[in-house]
Amino acid sequence: MENIQITFGKDKTAIIKGFAIVFMILLHVFGGAGWYEDDIPMNHNKELIRFMHSFQICVGIFVFMIGYGYAFCKNKDFHYSAKHVKRLLTVFWTILFIFSVPTSISTLYNAEVGGMRMILLNMFGIDETICWVSWFVFLYIWAMIVMPFGGRMIDRKPYLQFIVLTGLSLVAQVAIWYFVDNFNYRAGWHTLFVCFMWTPTILLGYLVAKYELFQKIRLPNHWSVSLAAIVIVAVILWLKMVIPGIKIDVLM
Repeated sequence: MENIQITFGKDKTAIIKGFAIVFMILLHVFGGAGWYEDDIPMNHNKELIRFMHSFQICVGIFVFMIGYGYAFCKNKDFHYSAKHVKRLLTVFWTILFIFSVPTSISTLYNAEVGGMRMILLNMFGIDETICWVSWFVFLYIWAMIVMPFGGRMIDRKPYLQFIVLTGLSLVAQVAIWYFVDNFNYRAGWHTLFVCFMWTPTILLGYLVAKYELFQKIRLPNHWSVSLAAIVIVAVILWLKMVIPGIKIDVLM
């Protein structure tokens, strides 16, 4: 029986990113209570909210793609990182200062921490008071800082260094969790925790792309393979609905 060889090019990665964008929109539009001022029936549908939270996998897809795409860079240095961070911040700051800041004047004026400090933190997604759900900005910056080092380490001893770096990330998370009181309410510590939490996923994307691990998978060209994939997805979504709090993001 002929085997299916898994390949990834710009066309397929674009399709995957498209699905992730759709998942992200569904998650944030129908994700549950707290997003809307009006009391709508959807905010009280616990089953629907649990199901919609399954689309949190969009975050894992985007984070994985950061590392995956980085593996194809010609120059894996800080010049490349600075170039891409600048490109992201240019777009984000344009949106922030043209749309978000003018509509948040009263929030800035009454802010206990100081309006300028709030703006500064929002500029990098550390604080989301002005621009909601912008935390991915600081995570991308973190990835561009870490990958010049992490990429070189994985290039030397791929699996060993991946395990070491993943272990260090987990240790850092545990340390913050146990030794920093209320870290979720302290912007700097919360930012570090999120960065360490997603670092293994970034590194995994790089490892998979660099050593073509997807291409080494051989699957039989049979209808049962597609059926098995559908069943796996259905089971994951079902688990998400019946077990509150279960995470299906990559390595989250």
